[in-house]
Amino acid sequence: MLVQTPLADAIVGASPFDDPERADLAVRTTDNRLLFVYKAHLVEASPFFASLLSDDSADGLEKYKGLPVFSVFEDNRTMHFILRLCSSCAITVAELLTVATECPITDTLDKYLMEAPQERIADIIREAATSSLLAQDPLCVFGLARMYRMPDLALEAARQTLNMAVSEWPSGRRESLRALSGLDYQRLVRYHDKCGQVAVEAAGIELKPWGTCFRCDSSSTVYQYLHLGRRGFAIDLYNKNVSFSYEDMLKFAAIGRIGEMFRNRPGRKVSAEEIELICGVAVSQCGGTQWEVRAAIQWAVDRLQEDVDLAISRVPLSLE
Repeated sequence: MLVQTPLADAIVGASPFDDPERADLAVRTTDNRLLFVYKAHLVEASPFFASLLSDDSADGLEKYKGLPVFSVFEDNRTMHFILRLCSSCAITVAELLTVATECPITDTLDKYLMEAPQERIADIIREAATSSLLAQDPLCVFGLARMYRMPDLALEAARQTLNMAVSEWPSGRRESLRALSGLDYQRLVRYHDKCGQVAVEAAGIELKPWGTCFRCDSSSTVYQYLHLGRRGFAIDLYNKNVSFSYEDMLKFAAIGRIGEMFRNRPGRKVSAEEIELICGVAVSQCGGTQWEVRAAIQWAVDRLQEDVDLAISRVPLSLE
Protein backbone atom coordinates (compact mmCIF):
# COMPACT_ATOMS: atom_id res chain seq x y z
CA MET A 1 0.00 0.00 0.00
CA LEU A 2 1.26 3.47 -0.90
CA VAL A 3 1.58 5.64 2.20
CA GLN A 4 2.38 9.34 1.82
CA THR A 5 2.50 12.44 3.95
CA PRO A 6 -0.50 14.77 3.78
CA LEU A 7 -1.08 16.45 0.45
CA ALA A 8 -0.88 19.83 2.14
CA ASP A 9 2.80 19.14 2.83
CA ALA A 10 3.60 18.20 -0.76
CA ILE A 11 6.38 20.11 -2.56
CA VAL A 12 6.01 21.34 -6.10
CA GLY A 13 8.44 19.62 -8.46
CA ALA A 14 10.96 21.13 -10.82
CA SER A 15 10.39 22.80 -14.19
CA PRO A 16 8.76 22.23 -16.59
CA PHE A 17 6.22 20.47 -14.36
CA ASP A 18 5.95 23.19 -11.71
CA ASP A 19 3.01 25.22 -13.02
CA PRO A 20 -0.53 24.11 -12.13
CA GLU A 21 -1.89 26.71 -14.54
CA ARG A 22 -0.41 24.73 -17.45
CA ALA A 23 -1.76 21.32 -16.50
CA ASP A 24 -4.92 19.34 -15.93
CA LEU A 25 -3.40 16.67 -13.67
CA ALA A 26 -0.98 16.48 -10.74
CA VAL A 27 1.26 13.44 -10.43
CA ARG A 28 2.32 12.78 -6.84
CA THR A 29 5.55 10.84 -6.27
CA THR A 30 6.62 8.70 -3.33
CA ASP A 31 8.79 11.51 -1.96
CA ASN A 32 5.73 13.79 -1.94
CA ARG A 33 6.53 15.92 -4.94
CA LEU A 34 3.80 17.22 -7.23
CA LEU A 35 4.44 17.27 -10.96
CA PHE A 36 1.86 19.12 -13.06
CA VAL A 37 1.19 17.67 -16.49
CA TYR A 38 -1.37 17.45 -19.23
CA LYS A 39 -3.23 14.18 -18.95
CA ALA A 40 -3.14 13.82 -22.74
CA HIS A 41 0.65 13.32 -22.68
CA LEU A 42 0.36 10.33 -20.36
CA VAL A 43 -2.66 8.88 -22.13
CA GLU A 44 -0.91 9.07 -25.50
CA ALA A 45 2.29 7.52 -24.20
CA SER A 46 0.80 4.73 -22.11
CA PRO A 47 -2.21 2.43 -22.47
CA PHE A 48 -1.85 1.87 -18.72
CA PHE A 49 -2.54 5.55 -18.01
CA ALA A 50 -5.11 5.69 -20.80
CA SER A 51 -7.14 3.14 -18.89
CA LEU A 52 -6.62 4.63 -15.44
CA LEU A 53 -7.20 8.24 -16.43
CA SER A 54 -10.46 7.79 -18.27
CA ASP A 55 -12.90 10.68 -18.15
CA ASP A 56 -14.74 9.49 -15.04
CA SER A 57 -11.71 8.21 -13.13
CA ALA A 58 -10.78 11.51 -11.49
CA ASP A 59 -13.93 11.76 -9.35
CA GLY A 60 -12.49 9.90 -6.38
CA LEU A 61 -9.04 11.51 -6.46
CA GLU A 62 -7.71 14.17 -4.10
CA LYS A 63 -7.51 17.66 -5.50
CA TYR A 64 -4.72 20.21 -5.47
CA LYS A 65 -5.72 23.68 -6.60
CA GLY A 66 -8.59 22.11 -8.47
CA LEU A 67 -6.44 19.48 -10.22
CA PRO A 68 -6.95 15.76 -9.63
CA VAL A 69 -3.90 14.18 -7.95
CA PHE A 70 -2.73 10.78 -9.19
CA SER A 71 -0.23 9.01 -6.95
CA VAL A 72 2.51 6.78 -8.37
CA PHE A 73 5.03 4.40 -6.83
CA GLU A 74 8.06 6.19 -8.32
CA ASP A 75 10.18 8.90 -6.76
CA ASN A 76 10.40 12.43 -8.09
CA ARG A 77 13.59 12.01 -10.11
CA THR A 78 12.35 8.91 -11.90
CA MET A 79 8.91 10.27 -12.65
CA HIS A 80 10.22 13.69 -13.69
CA PHE A 81 12.39 12.06 -16.34
CA ILE A 82 9.54 9.79 -17.47
CA LEU A 83 7.29 12.81 -17.94
CA ARG A 84 10.01 14.58 -19.93
CA LEU A 85 10.16 11.57 -22.22
CA CYS A 86 6.39 11.77 -22.70
CA SER A 87 6.52 15.46 -23.59
CA SER A 88 8.55 17.44 -26.11
CA CYS A 89 11.39 18.27 -23.69
CA ALA A 90 14.89 17.98 -25.13
CA ILE A 91 16.94 15.10 -23.68
CA THR A 92 20.65 14.47 -24.18
CA VAL A 93 22.69 11.28 -24.12
CA ALA A 94 24.52 12.62 -21.08
CA GLU A 95 21.20 12.79 -19.21
CA LEU A 96 20.30 9.28 -20.33
CA LEU A 97 23.65 8.06 -19.08
CA THR A 98 23.24 9.67 -15.66
CA VAL A 99 19.61 8.85 -15.00
CA ALA A 100 19.91 5.28 -16.27
CA THR A 101 22.44 4.44 -13.56
CA GLU A 102 20.52 6.14 -10.75
CA CYS A 103 16.84 5.51 -11.54
CA PRO A 104 14.81 2.46 -12.66
CA ILE A 105 13.88 4.04 -15.99
CA THR A 106 13.55 0.92 -18.13
CA ASP A 107 11.57 -0.95 -15.48
CA THR A 108 9.20 1.99 -15.09
CA LEU A 109 8.68 2.29 -18.83
CA ASP A 110 7.91 -1.42 -18.97
CA LYS A 111 5.54 -1.15 -16.03
CA TYR A 112 3.50 1.57 -17.70
CA LEU A 113 3.70 0.00 -21.18
CA MET A 114 5.37 3.10 -22.60
CA GLU A 115 6.60 1.97 -26.00
CA ALA A 116 6.85 5.43 -27.60
CA PRO A 117 9.15 6.85 -24.87
CA GLN A 118 11.29 3.73 -25.13
CA GLU A 119 11.63 4.28 -28.86
CA ARG A 120 12.48 7.91 -28.24
CA ILE A 121 15.36 6.84 -26.01
CA ALA A 122 16.56 4.46 -28.72
CA ASP A 123 16.43 7.28 -31.31
CA ILE A 124 18.47 9.59 -29.07
CA ILE A 125 21.14 6.94 -28.57
CA ARG A 126 21.24 5.99 -32.26
CA GLU A 127 21.57 9.62 -33.33
CA ALA A 128 24.45 10.23 -30.93
CA ALA A 129 26.15 6.99 -31.98
CA THR A 130 25.84 7.85 -35.66
CA SER A 131 27.23 11.36 -35.24
CA SER A 132 30.42 10.72 -33.27
CA LEU A 133 29.87 8.91 -29.98
CA LEU A 134 30.31 5.41 -31.41
CA ALA A 135 33.77 6.22 -32.75
CA GLN A 136 34.84 8.32 -29.76
CA ASP A 137 33.48 6.24 -26.89
CA PRO A 138 32.23 2.81 -27.99
CA LEU A 139 32.17 1.52 -24.41
CA CYS A 140 29.66 4.21 -23.50
CA VAL A 141 27.48 3.29 -26.48
CA PHE A 142 27.75 -0.39 -25.58
CA GLY A 143 26.67 0.30 -22.00
CA LEU A 144 23.72 2.44 -23.08
CA ALA A 145 22.66 -0.09 -25.69
CA ARG A 146 22.73 -2.85 -23.11
CA MET A 147 20.87 -0.80 -20.53
CA TYR A 148 18.18 0.26 -22.98
CA ARG A 149 17.95 -3.14 -24.70
CA MET A 150 19.36 -2.39 -28.15
CA PRO A 151 21.22 -5.62 -29.04
CA ASP A 152 22.15 -4.65 -32.62
CA LEU A 153 23.78 -1.40 -31.49
CA ALA A 154 25.48 -3.23 -28.62
CA LEU A 155 27.14 -5.61 -31.09
CA GLU A 156 28.18 -2.71 -33.34
CA ALA A 157 29.70 -0.90 -30.37
CA ALA A 158 31.47 -4.06 -29.21
CA ARG A 159 33.11 -4.38 -32.62
CA GLN A 160 34.13 -0.74 -32.49
CA THR A 161 36.03 -1.41 -29.26
CA LEU A 162 38.27 -3.76 -31.23
CA ASN A 163 40.04 -0.71 -32.69
CA MET A 164 41.62 -0.15 -29.29
CA ALA A 165 43.73 -2.29 -27.01
CA VAL A 166 41.99 -3.23 -23.76
CA SER A 167 44.68 -1.27 -21.92
CA GLU A 168 43.48 1.85 -23.77
CA TRP A 169 39.87 1.49 -22.66
CA PRO A 170 38.71 4.16 -20.19
CA SER A 171 38.86 3.08 -16.58
CA GLY A 172 38.30 4.32 -13.07
CA ARG A 173 35.52 6.86 -12.51
CA ARG A 174 35.01 7.85 -16.14
CA GLU A 175 31.44 9.04 -16.66
CA SER A 176 31.09 6.94 -19.80
CA LEU A 177 31.55 3.73 -17.81
CA ARG A 178 28.59 4.35 -15.54
CA ALA A 179 26.19 2.50 -17.84
CA LEU A 180 28.51 -0.49 -18.22
CA SER A 181 28.08 -3.30 -15.70
CA GLY A 182 31.07 -5.23 -14.41
CA LEU A 183 29.71 -8.41 -15.99
CA ASP A 184 29.34 -6.80 -19.41
CA TYR A 185 32.84 -5.34 -19.11
CA GLN A 186 34.24 -8.83 -18.57
CA ARG A 187 32.19 -10.13 -21.50
CA LEU A 188 33.73 -7.45 -23.69
CA VAL A 189 37.24 -8.36 -22.53
CA ARG A 190 36.66 -12.03 -23.40
CA TYR A 191 35.19 -11.04 -26.77
CA HIS A 192 38.20 -8.81 -27.46
CA ASP A 193 40.64 -11.60 -26.57
CA LYS A 194 38.88 -14.12 -28.82
CA CYS A 195 38.75 -11.66 -31.70
CA GLY A 196 42.45 -10.96 -31.24
CA GLN A 197 43.23 -14.66 -31.53
CA VAL A 198 41.25 -15.20 -34.72
CA ALA A 199 42.52 -11.91 -36.22
CA VAL A 200 46.18 -12.89 -35.82
CA GLU A 201 45.48 -16.27 -37.35
CA ALA A 202 43.46 -14.85 -40.25
CA ALA A 203 46.01 -12.10 -40.97
CA GLY A 204 48.81 -14.63 -41.32
CA ILE A 205 51.52 -11.96 -41.38
CA GLU A 206 54.62 -13.96 -40.54
CA LEU A 207 58.30 -14.25 -41.35
CA LYS A 208 59.11 -17.85 -42.35
CA PRO A 209 62.21 -19.64 -43.69
CA TRP A 210 60.23 -21.02 -46.61
CA GLY A 211 57.86 -19.80 -49.29
CA THR A 212 57.71 -18.86 -52.95
CA CYS A 213 58.30 -15.22 -53.78
CA PHE A 214 55.51 -13.74 -55.93
CA ARG A 215 58.06 -11.63 -57.85
CA CYS A 216 61.24 -13.65 -58.38
CA ASP A 217 59.69 -17.08 -57.84
CA SER A 218 62.49 -18.05 -55.44
CA SER A 219 61.84 -20.78 -52.92
CA SER A 220 65.22 -21.25 -51.28
CA THR A 221 65.74 -21.86 -47.58
CA VAL A 222 68.51 -19.26 -47.80
CA TYR A 223 65.84 -16.55 -47.82
CA GLN A 224 63.45 -15.33 -45.19
CA TYR A 225 59.97 -14.88 -46.64
CA LEU A 226 57.25 -12.52 -45.53
CA HIS A 227 53.85 -14.20 -45.76
CA LEU A 228 50.81 -11.94 -46.01
CA GLY A 229 47.50 -13.67 -45.36
CA ARG A 230 46.51 -17.30 -45.80
CA ARG A 231 46.16 -17.28 -49.59
CA GLY A 232 49.72 -18.24 -50.44
CA PHE A 233 51.21 -14.75 -50.96
CA ALA A 234 54.87 -14.47 -49.97
CA ILE A 235 57.78 -12.22 -50.82
CA ASP A 236 61.53 -12.69 -50.49
CA LEU A 237 62.40 -10.26 -47.72
CA TYR A 238 66.08 -10.93 -47.14
CA ASN A 239 68.96 -13.40 -47.55
CA LYS A 240 69.82 -14.95 -44.18
CA ASN A 241 73.47 -15.35 -45.16
CA VAL A 242 73.98 -11.63 -45.72
CA SER A 243 74.98 -9.23 -42.98
CA PHE A 244 72.67 -6.25 -42.62
CA SER A 245 72.97 -2.89 -40.96
CA TYR A 246 71.37 -2.19 -37.60
CA GLU A 247 68.82 0.02 -39.37
CA ASP A 248 67.85 -2.83 -41.70
CA MET A 249 67.45 -5.18 -38.75
CA LEU A 250 65.10 -2.72 -37.07
CA LYS A 251 62.97 -2.64 -40.23
CA PHE A 252 62.82 -6.45 -40.39
CA ALA A 253 61.79 -6.57 -36.73
CA ALA A 254 59.11 -3.90 -37.27
CA ILE A 255 57.66 -5.87 -40.19
CA GLY A 256 57.65 -9.03 -38.12
CA ARG A 257 55.55 -7.31 -35.42
CA ILE A 258 52.78 -6.16 -37.76
CA GLY A 259 50.82 -9.38 -37.59
CA GLU A 260 51.01 -9.69 -33.82
CA MET A 261 49.54 -6.19 -33.46
CA PHE A 262 46.17 -7.65 -34.46
CA ARG A 263 46.12 -9.45 -31.11
CA ASN A 264 45.83 -6.23 -29.12
CA ARG A 265 43.77 -4.34 -31.72
CA PRO A 266 41.77 -6.90 -33.72
CA GLY A 267 39.88 -4.18 -35.55
CA ARG A 268 42.99 -2.42 -36.82
CA LYS A 269 43.92 -2.00 -40.47
CA VAL A 270 47.38 -2.45 -41.94
CA SER A 271 48.40 1.17 -42.37
CA ALA A 272 49.77 2.89 -45.47
CA GLU A 273 53.02 3.46 -43.56
CA GLU A 274 53.36 -0.27 -42.87
CA ILE A 275 52.72 -1.09 -46.51
CA GLU A 276 55.40 1.41 -47.52
CA LEU A 277 57.82 -0.14 -45.04
CA ILE A 278 57.24 -3.65 -46.44
CA CYS A 279 57.49 -2.36 -50.00
CA GLY A 280 60.71 -0.46 -49.41
CA VAL A 281 62.46 -3.42 -47.78
CA ALA A 282 61.19 -5.88 -50.38
CA VAL A 283 62.34 -3.76 -53.32
CA SER A 284 65.79 -3.20 -51.82
CA GLN A 285 66.28 -6.93 -51.20
CA CYS A 286 64.38 -8.63 -54.02
CA GLY A 287 64.30 -5.97 -56.72
CA GLY A 288 61.40 -4.97 -58.91
CA THR A 289 59.77 -1.57 -59.25
CA GLN A 290 58.07 0.29 -56.43
CA TRP A 291 54.81 0.31 -58.40
CA GLU A 292 54.89 -3.43 -59.10
CA VAL A 293 55.74 -4.48 -55.56
CA ARG A 294 53.41 -2.00 -53.87
CA ALA A 295 50.46 -3.06 -56.02
CA ALA A 296 51.06 -6.73 -55.18
CA ILE A 297 51.44 -6.04 -51.47
CA GLN A 298 48.32 -3.88 -51.43
CA TRP A 299 46.37 -6.69 -53.09
CA ALA A 300 47.57 -9.17 -50.46
CA VAL A 301 46.79 -6.76 -47.61
CA ASP A 302 43.27 -6.15 -48.95
CA ARG A 303 42.63 -9.89 -49.08
CA LEU A 304 43.98 -10.55 -45.57
CA GLN A 305 41.89 -7.66 -44.25
CA GLU A 306 38.81 -9.31 -45.73
CA ASP A 307 39.77 -12.57 -44.05
CA VAL A 308 40.30 -10.83 -40.69
CA ASP A 309 36.94 -9.07 -40.89
CA LEU A 310 35.21 -12.33 -41.77
CA ALA A 311 36.90 -14.18 -38.91
CA ILE A 312 35.87 -11.49 -36.41
CA SER A 313 32.28 -11.49 -37.69
CA ARG A 314 32.07 -15.17 -36.76
CA VAL A 315 33.08 -14.60 -33.14
CA PRO A 316 29.94 -14.70 -30.98
CA LEU A 317 29.33 -12.04 -28.37
CA SER A 318 27.56 -13.67 -25.46
CA LEU A 319 25.37 -11.17 -23.64
CA GLU A 320 23.20 -13.52 -21.61
